Amino acid sequence: MTVSAVSSKSADTHIRSSWPDLTADLGLLGEPASPARPARVAIASYEFVGVVRNGGIGTACTELARALANDGHEVDLFFTGHGEDPSEEGFDRWRTHYRDLGVSLDRLDAETISRCDSAVTSAPRSFALYELLRAHDEDKPYDVIHFVESMGHGFYSLLAKQQGLAFQQATTVVCTHSPRRWLAEAHGTLFGHPIELGDEFLEVRSLEMADVVVSPSAHMLDWLRDHGVRLPQRSYVQQYVTNFDAEAGAWRSGGSAAGNGASAGEVVSAAAPIEELVFFGRLEPRKGIVTFCDALDLLAERPDAGLKRITFLGKESVPPGFFEARAERWPWEWKVISDFGRDAALDYLCAPGRMAVMASTMDNSPNVVYEAIGLGISFLASRGGGTPELVHPDDFERVTYDPRDPELREVDPGDPTNMRAVHSGRVLAGRLLEMLGSAQEPARFAVPPDVNRETHLAWHRAAAGVHSAPPVPSSTAPLRKLAMDDIASAREVSGDPVLLLDPDVVLDPRLEERLAAAAEACPRAGFFTTLGSFDVEEDVGLGERVFLPTGGPVALGLRGNCMGAGAVLARHDALQRLGPFEGSDRGPISIVDLLTRAALTGERIEVVPEVLYRLPASASRNGWLSYAQDPFELVRPYLSALQPEARDIAVAAARLYQEEAALRAAADELSAQLVALRSSRSMRLTAPLRIPGLLVRRLRRRRSG
Repeated sequence: MTVSAVSSKSADTHIRSSWPDLTADLGLLGEPASPARPARVAIASYEFVGVVRNGGIGTACTELARALANDGHEVDLFFTGHGEDPSEEGFDRWRTHYRDLGVSLDRLDAETISRCDSAVTSAPRSFALYELLRAHDEDKPYDVIHFVESMGHGFYSLLAKQQGLAFQQATTVVCTHSPRRWLAEAHGTLFGHPIELGDEFLEVRSLEMADVVVSPSAHMLDWLRDHGVRLPQRSYVQQYVTNFDAEAGAWRSGGSAAGNGASAGEVVSAAAPIEELVFFGRLEPRKGIVTFCDALDLLAERPDAGLKRITFLGKESVPPGFFEARAERWPWEWKVISDFGRDAALDYLCAPGRMAVMASTMDNSPNVVYEAIGLGISFLASRGGGTPELVHPDDFERVTYDPRDPELREVDPGDPTNMRAVHSGRVLAGRLLEMLGSAQEPARFAVPPDVNRETHLAWHRAAAGVHSAPPVPSSTAPLRKLAMDDIASAREVSGDPVLLLDPDVVLDPRLEERLAAAAEACPRAGFFTTLGSFDVEEDVGLGERVFLPTGGPVALGLRGNCMGAGAVLARHDALQRLGPFEGSDRGPISIVDLLTRAALTGERIEVVPEVLYRLPASASRNGWLSYAQDPFELVRPYLSALQPEARDIAVAAARLYQEEAALRAAADELSAQLVALRSSRSMRLTAPLRIPGLLVRRLRRRRSG
């Protein structure tokens, strides 16, 4: 049975998605190579339920793992982390918890991450994941490997699969959740922080290299396609796996002990009139917290509307004092609940008379809406993004609203050349007035949860034992090698690719074979490099770091070397497209200079994810290779590519990158001083901090009196 998702291209009507679901892929899998058996599945994510205080990504990955384990499949979870990693003791507790569910849980090796050197923040975790996954796969091959696209932790593993180095029996799946640029657009902020640039590069390349891309919404696939991502042919819409029963709407995992109304294992009755509005979701601008507060300001002018209480239910991500400042004119009781887990939060919402409000400016496929529908909770949800695709067409108008104010427009932060509609509290306030004081009927799913879950399981059953044959390596003649000083002559002789080398580089015997195989597997790329190692002077002698180039993004090259070093294989036609290399007054051309010029002209740089060369300690400075280059060397290819009027932009950006570390250190020191002052009992030291707060409180008391 094929279940089509529902797209949200129109604010007023459901339009059937042009993207197929996973059932369309069953025919492409073909016949299993062995009798039907349980699939061996790996799921890599920086969030899993319990391991960290996760959001929708952790919930989606965990529910998929539970469903697969319950269906008899062998499931390994790989926690990649991102800065909120639990202690070893805490992680071991969750490892035991997941083992009891029939699921294995592992984490990345901290030592591997610490010895990596990269200008792209997420690259070390991606490399550590590749090494861990490869070890497990070599021991017992996987049938399916799932990656989260966010932050691109699957990048090096997907490179290895594409180049025939590993995972040849596995189908790689990348699920779309929240790409960095999409998040910036949803938050209404400018995009371009170094971490964002690096993560976006890994995300996009991961999506393009995946065997299969799965999105829970057509909205996200449409967004990726419209932003130039070359999605693979096998791209599908399939909603998240949930534990809701399609007929009864019951949540099969059971309730908690929050003690607020109905248990989360029951379907709530919607008979009671709505008296309390509950903002449900992370308390941040993207989730619509500002728009919701704007709507409350307007509702405060209507004390007869039947509203008695306001609750903000979710992880708090707004500045201190935000709610106190916004609530000054509100006549109702209000509170913030930011420490509830999932079960306790749902228990709270299940009480009669409460309505959840999800006012997101843009969402992919929010779990809060899955939960509200599955438990029969009264709710009103914005149509921003993929949310409408979850709601049954007959309930669509009743429980969703178009947040765009037809009278207001603003500059689009995602594309500052365009304007976009403003999400207005006036629109939300109007819908809330219609619903307050009256009973609301539960909404229904657009796709029944049991049908959606069975589609996921059927696909994994079909994937067990089905794999592509590993590529047969072709014999290659020795590559022509040249030092970078001789690069000009490389353009003069047509024919085979040329291997260009940094001074003093020591090559692994496998390097030529690996680069030639990558060139054969990736015909779209013009340049090929590898990971490298280099010596570092330490207190106990020489240590070793692993240099992790990614081949981009080009904008991050002004901060450090993310392109490559040591050795690069260049196709002759790609070198020709770069133009002449004359100009001895500019000094010798290095590999990073060459690759940056290539990236600036749109050439693709492919990285073999193996350490295949070594550089001496003299190649690095202060123990790093990615930041060891002379800043003028990093800027030089940009100055060659830009018009004279724009060259100072590159210089200014490079200067800001250089000062970033010092600014961060100063900010950290100031923050530590403020913490020390606040905890001090000395009035002489803390008076500048305490007196303004005392004055504000006194003024408020006088105003209320």
